[in-house]
Amino acid sequence: MTENYKLENGVLILFPGTEYLESEKFSENPDIIKAILPEGLRHISVACFTSCENLTEVNIPSTVKTIDDGAFLSCTALRAIRLPEGLEEIADLAFQDTALEKITVPASVRRIGEEAFFECPHLAEADVLGPETTICENAFGSDYEGQDYRACAAFGARFKKN
Repeated sequence: MTENYKLENGVLILFPGTEYLESEKFSENPDIIKAILPEGLRHISVACFTSCENLTEVNIPSTVKTIDDGAFLSCTALRAIRLPEGLEEIADLAFQDTALEKITVPASVRRIGEEAFFECPHLAEADVLGPETTICENAFGSDYEGQDYRACAAFGARFKKN
C-alpha cells in the first residue's frame, strides 16, 4: 500500500485526497518538526501526533471539523497553532501539555473537551469567540485565573492568565 505522506528534513507533508488520519498514525515520532495537512482533511484522529516532542508547527486546513482526543497531547515544542473557522470540536486532551502561548477558538467550535488545553504552562491568552461554545471541565486548567470558562463562554469572553 502506498503511503499518503512523505517526511523529509523534519517536514511531514500529507498528500491531497487525505480525508482522515488514523489513530496514533504519527505518535511519538521525534523526526516531525512541521506538519503540512491538506485541504480536504476532515478529521485528526485520536492521539495522531501525541508525544511528537519536536513538532513546532502545524497547519490545520479549513476543512477539518474535529480534532480528536489527545491529537496533539504532549507535543511539548508546539507553541502556536491557528484553528480554522469551520472547526466544530476540540476533543478531550487535544492540546494538553503543549507549549501554546495563545489560542483563538473560532465561533464555529461547539465544544471544547475536558482538559483540552490543560497543563499548558505558557498559555497566556485564550479567546473563545463562540457565544454558544460548550467548555467542558478543566478545559483550560483547573484554575485558569479563577475563571469558570463554562459560565463565561456565553459572553465570547477573552481570558488572560496573570
